[in-house]
Amino acid sequence: ATLAQQVKPPQTPPAPPPAPSPQSMKLRVIVDLSEPYFAARASNGRLAGFDIDLLQALCARLRADCIVEAIDWDELRADIAAGKADLAAGGIEIGGLPSERSVFAAAYGRVPLAIAVRKGTKLEGSATGLKDKRIAVQRSTRWARWLKDAGAATVVELETPDEVRTALSTGKVDGALLDRRRVAAWLSSPAGACCELAKPDIRDVNATGPGVAFLLRSDIKLKELVEKAMAGLRDDGTIQRLAAKHLPFPLM
Repeated sequence: ATLAQQVKPPQTPPAPPPAPSPQSMKLRVIVDLSEPYFAARASNGRLAGFDIDLLQALCARLRADCIVEAIDWDELRADIAAGKADLAAGGIEIGGLPSERSVFAAAYGRVPLAIAVRKGTKLEGSATGLKDKRIAVQRSTRWARWLKDAGAATVVELETPDEVRTALSTGKVDGALLDRRRVAAWLSSPAGACCELAKPDIRDVNATGPGVAFLLRSDIKLKELVEKAMAGLRDDGTIQRLAAKHLPFPLM
């Protein structure tokens, strides 16, 4: 045999097995439907709204497999506190925690308040503009306390939002201080055709509160991941783009 026949060509080493793909984070997300601009059941049965689209963007950024389901408010709080769910949404205002085993992520925005007036009424939503005006407000709310502390208007406290709107539409008061989430739906209905919003919006944090946020099971690592992802969604304009799409009021 010749030398060329005796020497075997070098063998190509076998390719290493593919590295296992990182297992995606799995999150159970529960949603309250009492704030329809943020989360609601669409006519096709699917969930829709600002928080629903925001959750989709958040889960994509986290590379998380998110299972989203709607439940009622009391069950939502209980499931988060018991660790049966990872994240809760639905236009939830930061406030008293339902349990020491839950925590709010940083606020992704604040909803302003506004003074509603009858159409054609000249009234400015400022301390000067409210001077000597009769302004209706729902009793025992944060914005009622703010209005009284401001000391500019004559405050007419009523029990329910319906009573506040009725006092305005029947001319018993000059204006009504209302949550923009509630007043937007009313002004777009036949019942609210009487009225419009005075300018400017009320943006004082003492009136609006600290903002809306996702509620999480108490897990420092999860909170850090969610807040980092949400900061990215704010920086790239996703949050404001979705707010413009879904909300009939500014998200501060």
